[in-house]
Amino acid sequence: MAVHISDLLIDTYRGIKNLEIHNLSDINIITGDNNCGKTSIMEVLKNLNNINDINTWLDDIRGGHHKLLPYDVMENLFNIDSDRKELSYGVKKAINKEFLSLRLEAVREVSILSKNELREIASFPNDYNKEVCRFSYRIYCNNLCEKKGMVYNFPTPNIRGGNNSKKLILVKVKYISPVEHITGDVYLPKVLDSGELYQEMLALLKEFDKNIISINTEKINHSYRNRKVYKVLVKGQKKQLPLDVYGDGMKKAIFLMNAVVIAKDGILLLNEFETAIHPSEMNKVFSWILKTCQRFNIQLFLTSHSKEAIDKLLKCVPEFQNMIRVITLYKKENETVARVLEGREAIEAQDDLGLELR
Repeated sequence: MAVHISDLLIDTYRGIKNLEIHNLSDINIITGDNNCGKTSIMEVLKNLNNINDINTWLDDIRGGHHKLLPYDVMENLFNIDSDRKELSYGVKKAINKEFLSLRLEAVREVSILSKNELREIASFPNDYNKEVCRFSYRIYCNNLCEKKGMVYNFPTPNIRGGNNSKKLILVKVKYISPVEHITGDVYLPKVLDSGELYQEMLALLKEFDKNIISINTEKINHSYRNRKVYKVLVKGQKKQLPLDVYGDGMKKAIFLMNAVVIAKDGILLLNEFETAIHPSEMNKVFSWILKTCQRFNIQLFLTSHSKEAIDKLLKCVPEFQNMIRVITLYKKENETVARVLEGREAIEAQDDLGLELR
């Protein structure tokens, strides 16, 4: 496998304060009570894919923000208990031990803009005249301002200053939400074009239906666009059936396989990774994910509430246990603290001492 990020330090991010996690490994299982910061850590890691675009910071991986104005998202992005509008965290890259500090600062401003100033931002009726609220923001990397701009409390064609500079990618990151296999599109060309991966996918899918023969793609032409539909051929059926008619478990397995391929040489984030996977299929699916991440040079981060799923992930590939870290988050006074156990330590603590890992 790979360790692209070895340390994570979060000064402040949403409800997290002064969190330090050192010696991250190839496989990192993040667990803990509700609202302890699991998803916030996934957001922080997701931001590494393009830290100098404000949309990266505003694109909350919990979903739903596309229905809100960027201003509304920005207003709720910071810790509500703090008057200072700042997100700050740092990561240490494993290869060269370089430490990168990242910071987003924002200032809320209220003013009355002239009609000409307003028209530079968006189209307004001639009689438009009211106070305008905005956030003036700056994004820093190692105290160097990489981007600055403004976010307004009304619809604009784009976020000013948000998309004009070159991407600053610290490491390639692929994120999968708990429901993306339901809401997202499956895209399998890299799997279907590889004989080895295709055979592995069929073997895995047979865990869900032993009669599966093949999965293929079919292009459907509509008047407005072309799209691909994946169809599955099963022994005894007269024709192939669309993948969408199958259960969530099989679709989730395919989605995870696709994500692993896309994340090659980067970081893969699986939020509530066990969602839709039946316990009887967990060993096979989890084993494939871990072994393929090793082949593809991927550092893996997973969150879960499930004791059973964590236990199966710890034990499905015994030779990988020394590459696993179980990171349990909990609140201590006003700070977030992490208890970190190596895979074998976690198994012993759970099985022999009855320690609750979650």
